Amino acid sequence: HLATLTSADEEATVASIAPLFASPTRLWIGLIWNGTTPKDDKANWEWVTKEEAQSYQNWGTGQPSKKGDCAALAQTMSGYVWDDRNCDEKNTVAVCEIDSIP
Repeated sequence: HLATLTSADEEATVASIAPLFASPTRLWIGLIWNGTTPKDDKANWEWVTKEEAQSYQNWGTGQPSKKGDCAALAQTMSGYVWDDRNCDEKNTVAVCEIDSIP
């Protein structure tokens, strides 16, 4: 499944792979709009796993902005922030997370 970022440390780990890809870098993360309104309410977004609470957030200024139903980790001048995007947007790399195998 797409990566769930539940801490600043996890986000930093994911952002560290961004230089491997062309600029501007946007990385799909596993945060999606849950279909309730309003779309720009941060409480109406959830992780694709529905298991982790959204206790850690790093939305950019003015985000979510109702642009899309999926979230990406987007590069800005001051670092990486979450940005809502259209789910079928091109030039965005999917970051997957593999659950540990028992």
